[in-house]
Amino acid sequence: PIDLYPQLAIMGRLNEFGGRKGYLGRYCEGGRGASNLKELNYYLNKRGFFRREKTEVAKDLPEKQRQTILCDITTRREYNKAKNDFVNFLKDKGCDDKEIARKLRGEIMVKMGELKRISAKGKMKEVVEFAKEVQDSGEKLILFCTLHSIVDELKKEFPNAVTVTGRDSVEQKQKNIDAFQNDINTKLIICNIRAAGVGITLTASSRVAFVEYPWTYADCVQCEDRAHRIGQKNNVMCTYFLGNKTIDEDLYKMIQDKRHTANTITGATDKMEMNFVDSVVNLFS
Repeated sequence: PIDLYPQLAIMGRLNEFGGRKGYLGRYCEGGRGASNLKELNYYLNKRGFFRREKTEVAKDLPEKQRQTILCDITTRREYNKAKNDFVNFLKDKGCDDKEIARKLRGEIMVKMGELKRISAKGKMKEVVEFAKEVQDSGEKLILFCTLHSIVDELKKEFPNAVTVTGRDSVEQKQKNIDAFQNDINTKLIICNIRAAGVGITLTASSRVAFVEYPWTYADCVQCEDRAHRIGQKNNVMCTYFLGNKTIDEDLYKMIQDKRHTANTITGATDKMEMNFVDSVVNLFS
């Protein structure tokens, strides 16, 4: 709900939601929380909120599904050491104190990023096997990741793959996109989330997979929708690789929580089937 605060202020509608203090207290639990969401949705629609969903605009678009694959990471020892270092860091800094935690936020994010990196590296064996299976079946695949080191490792395994990353020029990106869309022999495109998450069309494939994923639900959907857009003829399957007993599981749960909050506020529908491989859902309880 806090994300809507600036828009309501700019529109001059904040007073209709109780003003600054009223809005934060009623809908943000006083800060960055979320409360009374159905009421917020009702008043948004009543007082200046308009929405057309994708299902209304592109009625013939096929369905989209998600699945998660739980991986036993090959970097377990390295991960456990980094995790223990992180836990000790939090204890030493007294990060149960909100003020200290806020000041150390940047450093904490770096250390969490390191855990994500080690987990991603440890998932590569299963990701490579999955990518080979998809291509062997005659389908094309879109692989999303964040780190250049992961892109490089994937390129070693799949030298014929094309890329869309921050290191590619504008001309090279377009050339690679065109090859993926039009060349039957170009079956794999490796995408950086920031460079390829918006604005491009990759409807030659109905398979999207995430080695790593962004921090927000909206960014995940933007990446998925490179394939799920007008021109797509097949149901789109989006696969998320989660490192078993790693930060991946917590991050994915956080993304799904944000999905529920955002959809409740906007009144959007997200009826996608969630297919949990290896009973990963049980680990979230």
